[in-house]
Amino acid sequence: MGITRLADVTGLDYIGIPVIMACRPNSRALSVAQGKGLDLDAARASGFMEAAETWHGEHIDLPIPVASRRTLKRGRRVVDLGIVPRTHGFNATDRTELPWIEAEDLFNNEPIWVPYELIHTDCREFREHQNSGHFPVCSNGLASGNTRLEAICAGLYEIIERDANALWALLPRVARAATRLDLDTVDDAYCRVLIDRLTEAKMLLSVWDMTSDVGVAAFFVRLREGPGNTRMPLGAFCGAGCHLSRGIALSRAITEAVQSRLTYISGSRDDLKRHNYEEPAHQRISELANRLWESRIPARRFDEVPDNARGDFDSDLKFLLERVKAVGAEHVCVVDLTKKEFGIPVVRLMVPGLELDPEDAPDYALGERAQRFQQSLA
Repeated sequence: MGITRLADVTGLDYIGIPVIMACRPNSRALSVAQGKGLDLDAARASGFMEAAETWHGEHIDLPIPVASRRTLKRGRRVVDLGIVPRTHGFNATDRTELPWIEAEDLFNNEPIWVPYELIHTDCREFREHQNSGHFPVCSNGLASGNTRLEAICAGLYEIIERDANALWALLPRVARAATRLDLDTVDDAYCRVLIDRLTEAKMLLSVWDMTSDVGVAAFFVRLREGPGNTRMPLGAFCGAGCHLSRGIALSRAITEAVQSRLTYISGSRDDLKRHNYEEPAHQRISELANRLWESRIPARRFDEVPDNARGDFDSDLKFLLERVKAVGAEHVCVVDLTKKEFGIPVVRLMVPGLELDPEDAPDYALGERAQRFQQSLA
């Protein structure tokens, strides 16, 4: 897969929560992936799997026919272009010739064809056909695991998280402030270790409950230096996490924020630009913004967040499918990208109707679900 090293970058910061960067120089997307965890072994596994996932998304050897939806749907089930994620420049119709790939619809275990651009992570231009650019190319729903079921659940968690983040970001500032979590109420042992480590490092951790109507725990985290901490003033870094277990969801969000900070410190990511470093911290995150975000009294208790872990992946997946169906999803499409030569279960999921996070896909145009949500706030 071209992974040349797993580098421990934890010591570049003073927080001490392990972060790994996985280098893959010939990547067709980002050449460095990140991993994090409470210990170094967990971080190594996380970094390796992230790099492996993207490689699988770049090297798809399944049939990719080029055809119009009108032609392809003769004898095949084909997803409706009106409900899939699209870019601002989307102008495809049922007569537009597009590259397609076969997926499995987990609602009925039947084949369904979906646009290839929504599955691959090859960021080189799709030169084989001129009709590209209608759909956002990102890694949302790309996941791996020890088993196919675990990978599918991981992909669904990411999709639900990004959807929740997109909707939560549309809330007025006061409404978002009301979702701030009281960290003193967090009773998960793993999360308490993380929170205590950050407190000892004089970091200010703020958490918001962004769980959507899907009903699966999702958190947004903001991490920055606490009052009087001038050791390494870098501004604020964010993370998000989602899981049926609220403790796992929160721990993922916290460790992702720590990982984001170390990614910035190490300067390893291809998508970090010069201006990211030249802008003073006070311009990126002003003190006024800090007060607006963090001065509110936390209103949400940890035990008020849904906690629905079932204990096995079969039961977890059944519950997740029920929840996304309850909010209007018509399909849960999965493409198995597993390679025989590696034997690592890797899948790519796409749930038409759920939103992407515009921060991850800048060319993404918010869909009908987000538009309805905005109208409900008016």
